[in-house]
This record gives sequence, structure tokens and C-alpha cells, in this order.
Amino acid sequence: MARINQGILGGLSGKIANVVGGAWKGINYLRSLPVSVANPRTTPQVNQRNKLKTAVRLAKQILAGWIKPLWDRFAIEKSGYNAWVSENIANLDADGIVNTGDAILSKGVMSAVEGSGTYNATTGELEVDWPTALPDSQSSASDIPYLAVYNLDTKNFIFSGALAATRSTGTATVTIATSLSLADINFWLAFRSADGRKVSGSTVSGPG
Repeated sequence: MARINQGILGGLSGKIANVVGGAWKGINYLRSLPVSVANPRTTPQVNQRNKLKTAVRLAKQILAGWIKPLWDRFAIEKSGYNAWVSENIANLDADGIVNTGDAILSKGVMSAVEGSGTYNATTGELEVDWPTALPDSQSSASDIPYLAVYNLDTKNFIFSGALAATRSTGTATVTIATSLSLADINFWLAFRSADGRKVSGSTVSGPG
């Protein structure tokens, strides 16, 4: 029970609902108690939390090299980070990406093109090749290729970023971990215009 000590304008001591009154060093105060929130662990809720944890983990891995250059400029009323998570969270579980073929790594007005790769397990070099022919009128020979590499065993991205090449080059090489094989990885290829105003969709290569 609460008590008003000096009439309606006086200090309050005690509790009314979730409001507590008291005095500290002669100063009257009121504070609100924290709301008690139930935290049920139903299977759907646990699954959704696991999806979100995975989304945060994976998005952080490709944030600088992939999400910021390919998503930030085109996200509407949200960050590129949040846009990427929204597009992909349904295809995640507690471990990683459920179906890499359904992952949406990039979206844009330029058509996606499929890449191919060769990998040297000794040096860790992954050579990626793509067709140099322009797939549509939105594309240009000066477009910058972007690559994201996903380890199917650890379920983590191990590389993301722009390649030291252009669309017209048709090939580029990056160094990833050694002692892998092409069966251990999937990689996505996308393109961004030289002025950054357009991006392409992405295609995945690998066993999935």
C-alpha cells in the first residue's frame, strides 16, 4: 500500500501498481517498476531466435565487403544490413544457410551471370571466371565483379568483396583457406556498376 505523506502535493511512499515512491537524501522520487515479460520457449520461437542469431552472424561476416556496397544504397527505409537479413532469414537455421541455391545475396536491375571456378588446395587460390558478353542493356564492360565464398563445412563466409577486375576481364583470383576443395565451398558472383548506381542479381556456384 502507498501512503501520501503531505497531502496530494506531498511525497509518496510505497507502491501503486507498478509505480514506487520514496525519498532519497530528502528528495522525493517516483520510479516505474520494470514490466515483467514472459519468455516462453516454444519451438517456433526458438527456431526464429536461432534464425536471427545466424542472420546476424553471417551478415557481420560480409557486411563491409558485400552488404554495404551492394545493398546499402538500394535499401528503402532500412539499412542494407536489415534488408539483407529480411531477404534471407527464412532460409536460415541454427547452423547456417539451409539451401544456398535459394539465398539472395544480391538484387538489382542488372541480370545475374553464372561464374565457374578452379581451386588450388596448396596455395588456397580460387580462380573465378565469368562470361564477358553483356547480359542486358543495363550492364557495362566496366562493371566491377563481387565475390562471396561460403564454407559448407563450417557454414561461414570466408571471403567477400570486390575483385581486382572488371566484367570485361572475365577472370580474377583470390586467396582463401588452403586444404579445401570445390566440393567444400559455394561462391556467389554479382556485379556493381563503376559509379555504384546499379547492381546485379547474384548466382551461386558449387555443390550446395
